[in-house]
Amino acid sequence: MFLLGSPNTKVQKFLIFIAFTACVICLLNGMTGCGDSGSKKAETYLIKIGEHRLTAHDYNNALEIAKTAYPHNEIQGSDVSKSIMLRLLNQLIEEMVITVKASELGIAISDEELNAAIVLIKEDYPEDEFKQAFLENAISFESWKKRLKVRLLIKKFLKTELQNKISITPEDISKYYKTSHNKKIAESHLHKDLKDVDESIIKDIRRKKAEDLYNGWMENLQKEYTIDINKKMWNKMIGS
Repeated sequence: MFLLGSPNTKVQKFLIFIAFTACVICLLNGMTGCGDSGSKKAETYLIKIGEHRLTAHDYNNALEIAKTAYPHNEIQGSDVSKSIMLRLLNQLIEEMVITVKASELGIAISDEELNAAIVLIKEDYPEDEFKQAFLENAISFESWKKRLKVRLLIKKFLKTELQNKISITPEDISKYYKTSHNKKIAESHLHKDLKDVDESIIKDIRRKKAEDLYNGWMENLQKEYTIDINKKMWNKMIGS
């Protein structure tokens, strides 16, 4: 994941959120590249999955936005810089694959879902601070809203296609309590009906199992597509 440390302000979190979705909005619009014209040469893409393309310009925009969320001294050095760039490249590939697959399956975010999410996010900010974040970072609300929609789409896809398909057993419940150092409760749940278990515990276990399964699941999902990385351009970008 493209993070070196924990952001310590709401504005930093705001910037990181934008960086992770800055490039993939073009996929929602069925475009072959954000800001790309049809007259550009095919070589200008950095990542291509089918008809969907992401350019070096798109990538660099996401990279620069993300870097602003951290102290300058944390991102110095060629090795650190290359590590950051590779993590971002891999994450954007994953997000592109998810977005394309979601479109194929008809998974989408409605206006109602988007507006509800905006209301929740704004609750964490005083009104002036929320508006100031856009002004300070030269980002329009409409552009941010499109990026939020992508983020919500990815979250919805992962919940539908990964998390909700994970089964929870009494053994999982027992293991959960053992981890919490409550052996007595752990033993009692080996013989307990799952419907009697607190829903928040079920969600927590399902989330943790999804995290454990994610890498293998994503690897299989990526095998469904031909992922073309412009290696000549990428090597030039990282200075190889």
